[in-house]
Amino acid sequence: MTQGFFHRRLIRGGLTVLIAIALFGTGWLVGIGSGGAGNPSSNPVVRALETGRSIDLQQFWNVWDLVKSRSIKKPVDDSALLYGAMKGVVSSLKDPYSVLLDPQESKRFTQDLSGSFEGIGAEIGIRKNQLVIIAPLPGTPAEKAGIKAGDAIVAIDGVDTGTLTLEEAVSKIRGPKGSIVKLLIFRSSFTKPKEMLITRSRIEIKSVSWQWATEKQLPPELKRKKIAVVKLSSFDEHVVEEFSQAVQQMTVGGVQGLIVDVRNNPGGLLDAAVSIAGEWIDRNLVVIESHGIEGNSPRTEYRSSTAARLSTIPTVMLVNQGSASAAEILAGALEDYGKAILVGTKTFGKGSVQELIPLSDGSSLKLTIARWLTPHGRSINENGIEPTIKVELPEDGKTDVQLERAFQEMVRRVK
Repeated sequence: MTQGFFHRRLIRGGLTVLIAIALFGTGWLVGIGSGGAGNPSSNPVVRALETGRSIDLQQFWNVWDLVKSRSIKKPVDDSALLYGAMKGVVSSLKDPYSVLLDPQESKRFTQDLSGSFEGIGAEIGIRKNQLVIIAPLPGTPAEKAGIKAGDAIVAIDGVDTGTLTLEEAVSKIRGPKGSIVKLLIFRSSFTKPKEMLITRSRIEIKSVSWQWATEKQLPPELKRKKIAVVKLSSFDEHVVEEFSQAVQQMTVGGVQGLIVDVRNNPGGLLDAAVSIAGEWIDRNLVVIESHGIEGNSPRTEYRSSTAARLSTIPTVMLVNQGSASAAEILAGALEDYGKAILVGTKTFGKGSVQELIPLSDGSSLKLTIARWLTPHGRSINENGIEPTIKVELPEDGKTDVQLERAFQEMVRRVK
């Protein structure tokens, strides 16, 4: 279970700075503990941290020493103190998607990207300071238990989620196959929160699946047409290769229309979204543009570089509130260039870029470094993307009216 979309790119300069500060702190701690250290404000590292007012890092080490010497909890683990302090630095940003991952958490996060892990199979995020389900993944325990995109998670195993960081919530929900997690869920149709017991399982995510539309699915006007339905479940490490193979099979098969389903797709890797968008968008066109949070840093354009094998194929894309981050990048780009119409409900609105910076001890820093805009300059963060054609899915879910509407729209576009 991950927390959405990030750009996995190692900035070596940033890594060097982080290691330098960590090493400096370790040496200084030894000096303080033995009763000797110079004036902290005279140190160039401290001066570099000053932002218009004096920052006295001596107070930090005073607190460190007091905790070690006077806390009732003994022994006090130096490693736990260090990671706790670093997590505190990152949490002060008040950004739920920026987090310091200790070595164990970092390893778990990397495993998520491989498309295989143990848990319930749901993507979670923060919306208006509330922990919510971005999307349950298809065929997982979360989906089978009735979890839906947009559900608020009130408590996990009796622990109020208002007291948890996003990463802490992920850690509590994750667990070994066969174990049970108790979630207190609230959704708009409930009169009060409902308790759900979910048995964790091994989650194997298939990024891409597709099939030709059946005779039963096709409207009369399309009975002799080759319409493909593609499900993109995530943008993990395997999705580009799997999607490329699917496109090859579809084009050889004479595809005439394409329905792309990114409902409940929580996102993933930026590079994957850009590559897949390039199957529709001509080479070297902007797929997404990122800019610094304050707008001070240079904007970065990510351009298509794929063969655009689907550029002339009529396409309808299915979206909902579980379509997030990389899924929104794809939807926004195809809509802006007129390569697809969107059917369904408004997307989640996860439009910030996280960079994963590995650290020397196996931990990593996941840091929000930018927000992004669609090719036509639309900001998705917290706004989401409104579909071209809004279609609500019935609560009982017995009939996929969104897919039916997609086929109806395909009638107007396939000749």
